[in-house]
Amino acid sequence: MKLSPIVWLWVGVAVAVTALSYGYFWHFQPNSSEAKMVREAAAAYEAEGAKLPQAKKRCENAEAEVRRIGSEWQAIVGEHTPPMSVEQGGISLAVDRYHLTVDSLKFRDSVQAAVNAQVKKGGVKVIQGPTIPHPPTEPDQIVEDYYNMRGFKFPACVFDLGTVTVTGTWDQIKANIESWSSMPDYLAVADGLAVNGTSPNLTATYNVTVVAYIRGEKIAPPIGAAAAATPAAGGAAPVGGSQTGAPAQGARNLESGSAGGN
Repeated sequence: MKLSPIVWLWVGVAVAVTALSYGYFWHFQPNSSEAKMVREAAAAYEAEGAKLPQAKKRCENAEAEVRRIGSEWQAIVGEHTPPMSVEQGGISLAVDRYHLTVDSLKFRDSVQAAVNAQVKKGGVKVIQGPTIPHPPTEPDQIVEDYYNMRGFKFPACVFDLGTVTVTGTWDQIKANIESWSSMPDYLAVADGLAVNGTSPNLTATYNVTVVAYIRGEKIAPPIGAAAAATPAAGGAAPVGGSQTGAPAQGARNLESGSAGGN
């Protein structure tokens, strides 16, 4: 049977629609969606890329802040931490614990001498001065307790010295209070000032706290750990299991004051 031209026309239209549908749904639409996702991803990457200069600037600012804080801390270390040897009035935690109990008594006396000199600043007369507590005699816990490694995780002595009483003029008392903030080798805080009396004969009471950050690169281990690290035979070996102390800085030569009360 011979088909009429109209039939062939519809057949052609059907074939064309089928081909176009196949091309649209299997090629054009997926490619268009993929192209859209690519464009959106590119726009997102460009937006993030535009933030890079700001992120770089923030990173540079953070690094500069870290350097500034480190520089400030090193200035504190240089002026407000005790020396790294007993001979200079400081302390070293690298010696064995038995030796450290003896050295800590000497260190305590050095701190007491420094406090005795500091409490007289400004020309006041000391009525009641502070007393530095003695270290414990138990070698296995002296670092953890006296130097606060247990609580702080770095060595530091915190001496809460209680109430100080001095007499003098207002200018003398003012100079005395202010001098604690510049106490050499230690960080000291005086607060709770109360003044009584009639000028020029005034009596002042205040509280004092002294902090000693201990410098050094090594801390001797507890007695048991040191014994376990000692070889059974052979030559002498260095003490093992050392811990890291506070930031080290070259020890300074200081004159050690004699210990004692006011």
